[in-house]
Amino acid sequence: MGRAGFALDLDRCTGCSACAFACRIENDLAAGTSFRQVTTFNPERVASVPVLHLSLACNHCDRPACLAACPTGAYTRNAATGAIDLDASRCMGCRYCSWVCPYGAPQFDRSRGVMTKCTFCAPRVERGVPPACVVACPVDALRMLESAAKAGPVVGAWGERLEHISVPGFPDTGLEPAFKIVSRIRWRPTTQEWRTWRPRGSHAPKWQRRRGEWPLAVFTFLVAVLVGWFGAGAWGGPLPRPLPFLALAALGLGASALHLGRPARMWRVLGNMRGSWISREVALVVAFLVAACAHFFLAPASVPLIRATVVIGLAAVIAIDLVYRIRGQLTRAIPHSGMATLTALYVAALGSEIGWLAAGVGLAKFALYVERHWRDWGTQTVRHSILAVVRITLGLLVPAVAWITGGSPLDLLVLASVLVAEALDRAEFYAELDFLTPERQAALDLAVRVAARPVPV
Repeated sequence: MGRAGFALDLDRCTGCSACAFACRIENDLAAGTSFRQVTTFNPERVASVPVLHLSLACNHCDRPACLAACPTGAYTRNAATGAIDLDASRCMGCRYCSWVCPYGAPQFDRSRGVMTKCTFCAPRVERGVPPACVVACPVDALRMLESAAKAGPVVGAWGERLEHISVPGFPDTGLEPAFKIVSRIRWRPTTQEWRTWRPRGSHAPKWQRRRGEWPLAVFTFLVAVLVGWFGAGAWGGPLPRPLPFLALAALGLGASALHLGRPARMWRVLGNMRGSWISREVALVVAFLVAACAHFFLAPASVPLIRATVVIGLAAVIAIDLVYRIRGQLTRAIPHSGMATLTALYVAALGSEIGWLAAGVGLAKFALYVERHWRDWGTQTVRHSILAVVRITLGLLVPAVAWITGGSPLDLLVLASVLVAEALDRAEFYAELDFLTPERQAALDLAVRVAARPVPV
């Protein structure tokens, strides 16, 4: 069989959602759930802007982001059909695949605590029967990619228009989806900004807000603090004591498990060291904690071990940050003033009283924070403005004043104010995460077209 995939004729699709209903019935899904979603561009029927409907499921991409990013290796490519398969028995429910997929294909099943997605109706296809969504389409707008290709160059039908076109609402992030969109209309942008326009301000209304990420915020923040704390001791400050250090580590690891749909499968997280930054992140965090324990209980005077622990810790916070460098993000996640690497370096510099490093990292944090909020000025609320003042005052001005006046950044109140500010910044980091989806792309493209009023040809 050829490549698994779908072809959609925009001129035929009416947005009736028969394909989505068929998908729900075929896969025995709960009401309101379907592996196939129909997204309407210009649902409000704005004058002079055309209306179109996109029926999308998993596009079984040539370069699938879900397969590359999944830390457990739950995704594989079906050798017979070319479809991307998901083994739910390996899934731990971290939901990272839903972050990296710009098409909204992986969906979280809360009752089972695992991800689910389009299977390309494998049992049907193996019998030579098209997927349920294709059969259910009443206007023949949806076809299997292979059968569409075999339709041939029939005048006025599918074959002559099989070339893929770019349309509003279909995110193009270089994953090479097995999805062909055909239409007589050519959707040409009036400016080069059409495909790259993004809303001004990270506080702009979001179509896909990230909820339930507080366990990750706690985990990543505590890891950054622990790395900074140990680094401060290695660079001339007091080394951390085992009991409070390990207590914070246990709290962070425990919080990270709360994010998972199936915490008992957390041991599978190292299943994709080759491609997943989550696998690398967890491996490096564990290695850092093991090295710290070796220092505490086996070789407290070993300088090489202390240095190695710091290096592993810095690698761990860098891996944490790289988890959030995702193709198709609508707002920049990295670099960010609340990134784990900067937090670890800042805590280490203050704790070891290395003035030049504290000043350099502090200025970098200040510049990133101000740049982000300046860009968001038009969408800032009073609450955001107050939090910005609190964050800058506690995290940057308090330690600077303490240093200038001869005080010590190691003073308990100074360190407490810095940690509160860093925690606020980390919380903002997660609140601002906003990933690309067809609905989000359609809304952004509509905003551009309403402003530019392009005329399709």
